[in-house]
Amino acid sequence: MEVFSLKKRENNALRAKGQKQKELVHYNVSRLKKESNLSNYELASLLNFSPGTVVAWESGARGITLKALFMIAEVFNVDVAELYKPRKEIAEDTEEKDAREAKFKKLQSMLHGFSQEELDCLIDTVSSIRTLIKLQNN
Repeated sequence: MEVFSLKKRENNALRAKGQKQKELVHYNVSRLKKESNLSNYELASLLNFSPGTVVAWESGARGITLKALFMIAEVFNVDVAELYKPRKEIAEDTEEKDAREAKFKKLQSMLHGFSQEELDCLIDTVSSIRTLIKLQNN
């Protein structure tokens, strides 16, 4: 009786984990589609599926096959692992990306008005600094 109970709990845990992974995939497909400004029809067309299939994937009414996962990853130019990323990791990635973009814009505005000679000198200096940092880390 105890062995049966343990097996049942293991099966329930595996089922719950599988359900959570399916929900992550459905969420991430929907998120990537929105970020890419694609309609259900456009995504379906790119994947050679019906728009109804895309809707069913997003709602969780239909599972996504492994083949379809690879096709989706290819369309969005991401690794299949990206489709399984938890929302928290996505938020952290987005925050990091936003911070990098803000720094890049600040750098762009600072460089505005530099002469070509000044830019070349700056590039050489940054390159030297990066080399020194790499040497220190080794």
